[in-house]
This record gives sequence, structure tokens and C-alpha cells, in this order.
Amino acid sequence: CSFLPRFSIVVETRYEDNNGTTENCHQLSPDDLAVRKLEFLDIAIEPVPAYKYKESEDPCKFKSQKTGRGPLMPSWREYTKPIMCAYKTIRVRFEVWGFQTRVEDFAQR
Repeated sequence: CSFLPRFSIVVETRYEDNNGTTENCHQLSPDDLAVRKLEFLDIAIEPVPAYKYKESEDPCKFKSQKTGRGPLMPSWREYTKPIMCAYKTIRVRFEVWGFQTRVEDFAQR
């Protein structure tokens, strides 16, 4: 961020052909592993605000005519093939004395 030279957000993404079973695909150090917070986002059951919801885009109701896959059922991660998982590591740095912890916590939330 050019107007805040001590503020940065870094997003690293890695895609793997599994259902979220890789423990440390970003090769994080033991210190980083100790402080990481895992969040699993399930595209089939995550709530969508009413103003953004489109039934034609709902993975629990959509069936692909081309591939024959879908709709996704509650345990779709266990039986769907092929499957891909996006692993993301997000790092926030705000190196301003007195505000660092609050701003970094706010950005991560």
C-alpha cells in the first residue's frame, strides 16, 4: 500500500487435487504452524446472503449438462471425483507502534 509503507497483506494460494487433507502444503515453519488459524470453507453449505443468492448458481441445486456432475450433497467432499482444494495462507503486517496488534487482528477477522 503506497500511502502506508508499513502495511502489507500477502495471500499465497496453492491448488491440490485432494479434498483438504494436506496438513502443511505451504511448508510453514513450526512457529507459523503454532499461530495459524484454519478455516474450512465448504462451497455447498456456506450461507449466502439473500441479496447475493442465485438459485442457478447454487452448487446444491446445479447439475452440469456437459459433465453430468452435481448437485452437491452434504458429504460431497468424500465422494466427488475429480476434486480440487485451494489452500490459502494470508499474512497481514502493520508495523506501526501502538496499532500493530489491533490492525492486524482486525484485518485477519
